[in-house]
Amino acid sequence: MTLIAAWKCPNGVVMHADSQETVGYYRKTVQKITPESMGKFHVIAAGSGPGDLIDSFIIRLRRAFEADTSTEISHFVEVTERTLADFYAFDVSLSSLPDDDKFFKFIFAASCPSTGTYGAWFSANVTLCPMQSFELAGWDEPLYVNVGRRFYTKGISIAQAVLAGVYLMTIAEGTSQYVRGPISVAIIRDNGIWMEDADYITEMEARLRDYEQKINQVFLACADTSIHVHNLEAMLTDFATAALALHRGHIDSTVSLESLLKTNDPYPKRPLGSVVTGMADGRLVFEHDPEKLRRKLEQFEGIRQMGLAAPHYLRCIDCSAELEYMLANPGHDRGPGTLNCPECGTHLRSPMGKARRVRKIGTAEWRDVPDPSSPPPQEGQS
Repeated sequence: MTLIAAWKCPNGVVMHADSQETVGYYRKTVQKITPESMGKFHVIAAGSGPGDLIDSFIIRLRRAFEADTSTEISHFVEVTERTLADFYAFDVSLSSLPDDDKFFKFIFAASCPSTGTYGAWFSANVTLCPMQSFELAGWDEPLYVNVGRRFYTKGISIAQAVLAGVYLMTIAEGTSQYVRGPISVAIIRDNGIWMEDADYITEMEARLRDYEQKINQVFLACADTSIHVHNLEAMLTDFATAALALHRGHIDSTVSLESLLKTNDPYPKRPLGSVVTGMADGRLVFEHDPEKLRRKLEQFEGIRQMGLAAPHYLRCIDCSAELEYMLANPGHDRGPGTLNCPECGTHLRSPMGKARRVRKIGTAEWRDVPDPSSPPPQEGQS
């Protein structure tokens, strides 16, 4: 058996799956939401039902897109629905399994990075229904449906959908012999499908356990009329202190040189605009104090502006003259500009932005750089 959960977010879709599959009397670990390329799409096709038949459907779907060059999401839906119809008409109807075992629910996700479009659907027989909130497939017991409904909101962020799904899966793993980890998580966005790192999922499971026990104690205490108000106030103060310390520690645990160099995470894992201020116990540390953070950002911006206002250096590709140039609008023109070498006239690229003046290093004379967007002088004009 299996459990698959999918969450619709304003800017993406999050899918979770356990990894247990039962074969006869044995259990084995299987990756159930592996993304793959089908035509121009990145696709996840996951489902509940007899494993052999699900595998045959995936093979059919791959073949349907082998020579397909369409980038329209509506075309993906059409092809998948036709493939489902053929699957039911042939594979399912010819299977020797009892009719009671021939029940399937599929959850599909597709992204086309070349057009920036994506979508997610669940199957109702051979029809793909667009996801509007969250969906479960497989061992979708009422308990797990209830957990999903409690956590899902229309504007849920990708980061919180990831956490909600991990929490749901840990409950399922603790209450059902048919659901087992490790948990896999996929994020579907306009730029493709991203699989979450397995170590990070394990950290999230531990993080949620850290909070759950403390929140449960406060939850019961708030409803307990035998507790004095001042005692509840003290408990809430202790909880706030402990929760903030945990939250600060969890943020700091996400910081490493490797994570700072990554530019392709599908969703933020640290507060936007945060600043690394140093090291503690061999680890990089974020600044959490708002006032100190504001001063740090102002300091960094001042240093950046000073750097942009200083001369920038360039070597001519033809005469090898060492040049320096000043930017026309430091800190605002982010794209490269152009200038002519004052020694040989070669047209050069100024990588740091639009140049205002240029000179050969060691000479006193600066030359103005014409604005490339200005019209050329008319005949008879200087």
